[in-house]
Order: sequence, then C-alpha cells, then structure tokens
Amino acid sequence: MDVELEAGGRLLVNLLRGGSRSRTELAALTGWSRNTVAARLNELMDAGWVREDTELQGDRGRPSIGYVVNPRACAVYVATFGRDLLRGALCGLDGTLLASDLRPFRLGDLPGAIEDVAQQFAALRRQPGLGTLPVAAAVIGGPSPVANPVTFATWAQVAAVPEEFSRRLRIPVTLENDASLMAFGLRRDFPEADTFVLVKIATGIGAGIVISGTLHTGCLLYTSDAADE
Repeated sequence: MDVELEAGGRLLVNLLRGGSRSRTELAALTGWSRNTVAARLNELMDAGWVREDTELQGDRGRPSIGYVVNPRACAVYVATFGRDLLRGALCGLDGTLLASDLRPFRLGDLPGAIEDVAQQFAALRRQPGLGTLPVAAAVIGGPSPVANPVTFATWAQVAAVPEEFSRRLRIPVTLENDASLMAFGLRRDFPEADTFVLVKIATGIGAGIVISGTLHTGCLLYTSDAADE
C-alpha cells in the first residue's frame, strides 16, 4: 500500500471529491498531460489506492474508463467528544461505516482523554475483518469551548497539542471543532451550497461557517463558535 502520495495526492483529492473521473477529466482538473495522469493512476492502482470503475459515456466517440478511489484501501478513524461520551468509528474512504463505539471519557483530564481515545481506537481495530486494514489518519471533533464553559479549559489545552494524540495513535491526527466538521461534511454532500452557517444545538450552541466554499476557522478553533447567550 506504500506510494508517494505527494505525486498522486492531487488525483486522490479530485477522485474523493468528484467520484468517478476519466483520464481526460483528471488532466483538466490537475493541469497535467494525459500521459502524466496515466502514469500517476498506474502507480496508485498498483498500490491499491485507485481502481477502474464503469465506463463513462462522453458526448462523442468511444466511452472512456472511469477511475475511483478504492474505499477499502485504508480506513479513517473519526471521533467526537460530547459532554461526557466519546463517539468513535472507523470509516472507509467513501464514508462507509465499518465499525462504531460509544464510551465515557475522562472530562478535564487530557492524558486520560488521550488514553480513552487510544483504547477506543484499539477496540475498533479488533472488530472482525478490520485487523489488517491500515488506518491512515484520524479526525477528532470537540464541543465548542465558547458554548460549553465546562469544557473550555480542556479544549483550549487539547487544541494546542494534537501531536499528543498522533504520538499515541501513531497516525496523523486532525483536531477540529465539531460544528465546523459538520459544516465541512454538509459542504461535501451539497456542493451547490456555497456559503452558509451551520448551527449545532446540543449542550451548548456552536456554529460552522462556510464562505465561498471554504470552511473558516480561527486560532484554537474559536472563530466558528457561537455563544448561547
């Protein structure tokens, strides 16, 4: 599964965003020649990241072969901290839920919370059929530090040390406000929604902001938070 992703990463991003694409479409999206696209696709297919899809019918001429990301090339660990519960899952690259877990976590105790995440991650990987599936990265969401004062100190601390999670899980980890993650997902599911504010009402109130198709966050995740006063 090893491959130099810097070379083929742009192809993977476009395939993840747009589904099945032909070589011609990928050449237009990346600015590469068709020969370069073909070479990168071959590398990614040999490494198991991409596979051929059904034929795509163009406006004229012969149908072209489409290419899609292999959803089982690897998994992604996603988790979110609620008021007192940690929800986590392993998902395929197409978003398919492979396994999920729900457990309490140690609020206000950063080392304890990291250990709770590590234990959940290990439990998910022990699920049948997932033991040999590589996990490429993790995305962890947390509640709004503005809307939920109980967790303010905890998340101000956690936001500053994502490397602690990475060291414990041994994979790259991204930490983000949970409302911002929801807005990011909504943007992907509804690409025609170019500018919007997603409001999340739970223990507190948070918001994710998308402007001109781009998710906007700020220092220590605070920009996208909305106070519940």
